[in-house]
Amino acid sequence: MLAAQPGVPWLSVTQNDNMNDCMDPAELAILKEEGGQRAGPQLRVINAIADAVKDEFPAVLIDTFAYEQTSRVPAL
Repeated sequence: MLAAQPGVPWLSVTQNDNMNDCMDPAELAILKEEGGQRAGPQLRVINAIADAVKDEFPAVLIDTFAYEQTSRVPAL
């Protein structure tokens, strides 16, 4: 997606706009590690995406939103 649109300054990666939580056991384990806060798994995904594109697209910023179920701070 970034290669097809050179010069894009940022990429927004956000949660679905609904209250349908994933019930995958691996994701539930991450949620538990993060103190039950949904922002924890979301930030892990955002950071993984940022790590994956940083070498090829160093000027692109990866952002997200905190609202609904991801508005509370995860465990540190």
